[in-house]
Amino acid sequence: TRRSSDLRIGPIRFRPLSLGESHAVLYIYNNLTVLEAVDVSGDGATGNLTVEVDGRPRASLSMVLADEFAARVKSDVEAGAFFSRASLPWVQRTFHIMNSGRMPVAIYNVGVNGAQRQAYGFNVVGASEMLLQPGDSVPVHLKYQSDAVGVNFTRHVHIVSSLGLLKVPVRVIIQPMALKAMQRALAAAGMAQNGRVLPLGAALFVAVLVTIPLINLVRSAAKDDDKPMAWK
Repeated sequence: TRRSSDLRIGPIRFRPLSLGESHAVLYIYNNLTVLEAVDVSGDGATGNLTVEVDGRPRASLSMVLADEFAARVKSDVEAGAFFSRASLPWVQRTFHIMNSGRMPVAIYNVGVNGAQRQAYGFNVVGASEMLLQPGDSVPVHLKYQSDAVGVNFTRHVHIVSSLGLLKVPVRVIIQPMALKAMQRALAAAGMAQNGRVLPLGAALFVAVLVTIPLINLVRSAAKDDDKPMAWK
């Protein structure tokens, strides 16, 4: 015969309807005290994903191509290492995906604008399929190669997880000196191809390639009074 102290009851399952602590009373009918009340409690919790840069949460990200980028393009041209748009330097920034909740979160995919990890000039490195425990974070390296046409535009990093879809805006800002450096490099690479000077039609195309983005840059600057900010 087993003693009453050895009797096991359960399992008792808890399915919270809301976040936070919940309380209830479990009543045990018996032939000694007739009714025994036992307080039970449970805690409704979930995971939570945030994007962080240098340990600080960010609602959006930005990538700025400025003086340093222009100098890299100029250096590549002078070294004879620039041949086409594919020769443009990559810009890389790193952010972290943080699980600030109290339950694990499964990361399924990280891409750009709903596409895969490489699209729209971006390449996402890191944070492949994984389970992110509470308090843990994973680095994501976001690389970008300009098409030398767009000036200021926004894409979105899509983080697909067991919590759903998290969209993080990424603003790309190409400052005038960087744009000019890219266009001059592309024009020089085109004219030097096969050691021949471009035909008149191709030369006019290069001139249009250089001029139109600059016009768009002026229009964009007139519409947007805020100053471009560094990576944040």
